[in-house]
Amino acid sequence: MKLKLILWGRYYTDFVALISNFLFIHFMKIHWGHKLVFFAVSFMLFILGMVWYISRESVELVAENYYEKGINYQQEIDKFSTREGRDFSFNYDANAKLILVHFVTAKSTAAKINFYRASDSKKDKSLESAIDAEGNLNLPVSSFDKGLWKLTCEWTEQGKEVAFTKEFFVQ
Repeated sequence: MKLKLILWGRYYTDFVALISNFLFIHFMKIHWGHKLVFFAVSFMLFILGMVWYISRESVELVAENYYEKGINYQQEIDKFSTREGRDFSFNYDANAKLILVHFVTAKSTAAKINFYRASDSKKDKSLESAIDAEGNLNLPVSSFDKGLWKLTCEWTEQGKEVAFTKEFFVQ
């Protein structure tokens, strides 16, 4: 068996040497103009292959109307940095697949909820939800795919828009 492997290795190296010598000798006999055309065509085929590969990639924007969001970004900063309505607690129960947001000073009755999935924008979810009398907001996430999600909750408190963002991992 060892002899066969040695012979196979010898024959394999002889074969590789034969092919490389053949290609080298015949390529050296080609006129320089033919070599230039060969390399130019090879480069063009490489570039066309890269363009084809890149064009098949999916390019998704975080938001469709990102230009208008950029113009109004100061309002977004004000929503997330205001002190009114910041008394809340965020709990994610992985076993019950439920998010519980408790607003300590709940004066609002409705909240706009956005669930953002960074890996696939088709799975993003947006909904309006009611805050109950105790200031609780229950959000079931049992239908969500496994992975990292970003929750953005927006509501109005004493005439000002308030918001917070939390990330959670669905298992």
